[in-house]
Amino acid sequence: MGGRSHAGAGASARTPGAARALLVVRAGVALAAVAALALIAGCANPSTAPGASGGSGGATAPTSLQVTVDAGAGAAPSTWTLTCDPPGGSHPQASAACAQLEASKTDPFAKTPAGLMCSMIYGGGQTATVTGTFHGRRVATTFARTNGCEVARWQLVSALLVIVTGGGAGAG
Repeated sequence: MGGRSHAGAGASARTPGAARALLVVRAGVALAAVAALALIAGCANPSTAPGASGGSGGATAPTSLQVTVDAGAGAAPSTWTLTCDPPGGSHPQASAACAQLEASKTDPFAKTPAGLMCSMIYGGGQTATVTGTFHGRRVATTFARTNGCEVARWQLVSALLVIVTGGGAGAG
């Protein structure tokens, strides 16, 4: 009895029509998975966006930024300009800032996605505004250290958002 029910259960999958249908379903699932991964990878990689530079090869579009950092606690804001390739402008750590921006594997100026759960770890009262172009793409964004996501975002561009103290530039 056990052998007959076992053979009966597998028999439907062994018929040519059922096997072909199973193959079509598996191929469809695999294709859907590949399409979903490609979509996710495309969304997460700003270098595939129109006007973005795709890495270190070839000529890159210009980077020219104005950076204003407010250290908080009544300190006067500091404002610098930054150009890259070659590094220049009035930024106190232009080479380090350009290197950090170029090394970023994600869009260094992307906002924290809406609805993302962030730790409630306050990083301080510092704020910054960055405007201009990065690889020819317009940039207009703000930074703060109000929660874990925003602190991580600040750290991604920490060489750009230098906080100048009385004794010189600090990494903030």
